[in-house]
Amino acid sequence: MEVLDDDCKRIDQGMSKCSEWMAGHDKSQALNVNRPDPAEIRGDIQELRAFAKGMNKRREEIRERRKKILEPQKAELG
Repeated sequence: MEVLDDDCKRIDQGMSKCSEWMAGHDKSQALNVNRPDPAEIRGDIQELRAFAKGMNKRREEIRERRKKILEPQKAELG
């Protein structure tokens, strides 16, 4: 699968945001201070689902493209 620069950027931003709220991370905050609003969390989850769906679609498109490229050529009869 192709992983684009924008994919890396989106993954890094999402992981950085999550790390702020994951206990045990160096930069994590207390869970009772300024935590994200439930609507923001839902939005983040929807964005992650859309990202995963887009990656899966791209993977299928690549798989089909490569399948055609690697398909044996049929000789013309005549």
